[in-house]
Amino acid sequence: MIDEEAATAEGAPQLHENVPNNITTYFKTGGGDYAAAARRADQVLRLRLVNNRLIPTCLETRAILAEPGVDDGLMGLVTVTIAGLKRQELIRSHAAATASCQ
Repeated sequence: MIDEEAATAEGAPQLHENVPNNITTYFKTGGGDYAAAARRADQVLRLRLVNNRLIPTCLETRAILAEPGVDDGLMGLVTVTIAGLKRQELIRSHAAATASCQ
């Protein structure tokens, strides 16, 4: 099935027995009194959003290669866009490992 609305409609074929109505996850958020706010509003907009992403997953491998360097240092290759944060993690990890070996 490629049509979300058809797949989740009443009586649609079930793709997996353990996924009722073909819905794996349902998020509901809220707060306040929407009905009262909508009644008081000058204008109420209704919008249907279509997002073709199947899963919000990073496309990075998030790999880190590290090896001992000179003068008790650590040489690291970080293949992520958040290399600065990973650098700090490596520094903390190396400091903790060095301290525990002494």
